[in-house]
Amino acid sequence: MAVGWLGVQLLRRVALPSSGLYPLAALVWAMPNFLHRLISTIFAVAALLFATKNGVMNVAVDLAMALGFVALVHFESVLVAGGRRAICEPVLNGIAIGLLVTGIGYMSLVGGSSWFPHTGMSAAAFGIALLAWVWLSARQLPALSRGAALAAAIAFVAVSWRAPGLLASALVLLAAFAAGRRALTALALVAMVAYLSAYYYQMSMTLLAKSGVLALTGAVLLVLWWVQRQFFSKEAS
Repeated sequence: MAVGWLGVQLLRRVALPSSGLYPLAALVWAMPNFLHRLISTIFAVAALLFATKNGVMNVAVDLAMALGFVALVHFESVLVAGGRRAICEPVLNGIAIGLLVTGIGYMSLVGGSSWFPHTGMSAAAFGIALLAWVWLSARQLPALSRGAALAAAIAFVAVSWRAPGLLASALVLLAAFAAGRRALTALALVAMVAYLSAYYYQMSMTLLAKSGVLALTGAVLLVLWWVQRQFFSKEAS
């Protein structure tokens, strides 16, 4: 509890003021249209990530940003019904774009060092948010389907523990597709393909390790596809 309290105080008293997030966040409310609010949200996310890029607080920022995105997606209909669509839409899209580009900071493409140092911890943060979204989305499903969805999400998080950008883009992709957001779905799909392509060229892992991760990920996806075909497809029923 003491560590958590200290982290909150550092975030409030050091990281946020130094990043300029407060005035940027205020612009989200003050700006009159979608584009201005979208740009303000993106710059607020970028400023917060920049202010915490060299410390463990970056992991807390990743977790807060991802869980905030999940909360906005889940309660979007409530916010829209309450007349908050003009603010909800650009903020949701701005945070989503921030999640999609954050993964690049964990790659060691130039000079052998990444911009964000805590790859595994940030992957865990994005994995928690992904599991939270799956749990919220699957609550109305039968128990077997709900358990299968959670098991598949856990397996995906496990094989992606060295690729936080993949988890972040997967979160945005699934949430946008489920919400019927075609533009954001396409953007997330492009980001995921770009991340997978760039992942192969980063300098912090050997080719053998990269090949092993890709092979393991492919094997898990094939197993999940077979399980879905055997037990959850229309043909199986």
